[in-house]
Amino acid sequence: MINSASQIDYPAIIELWELSVRASHFFLPEEHLQQIKNLLSSILPGVKLFVYPDRDDKTIIGFLGVSEEKIEMLFIHPDKRGPGHWKFAE
Repeated sequence: MINSASQIDYPAIIELWELSVRASHFFLPEEHLQQIKNLLSSILPGVKLFVYPDRDDKTIIGFLGVSEEKIEMLFIHPDKRGPGHWKFAE
């Protein structure tokens, strides 16, 4: 189930962001990645955040941020990408 996120989720969201970016943004120099990562704590409060926890252990496996009714960020754990990983409520 998708849940609203709070500030308490920020460390897990930032960790997931980094894993996802490292798996998909090969073009991003390490210096830029670290600069963005350092800014995330101040960026996250500016968007409505939603998290998708793993059913088994409740870790966050995906998150999205919405601002002014637009999706501004969407990140998925690299191990959970691909067919067969997402199961929706039946």
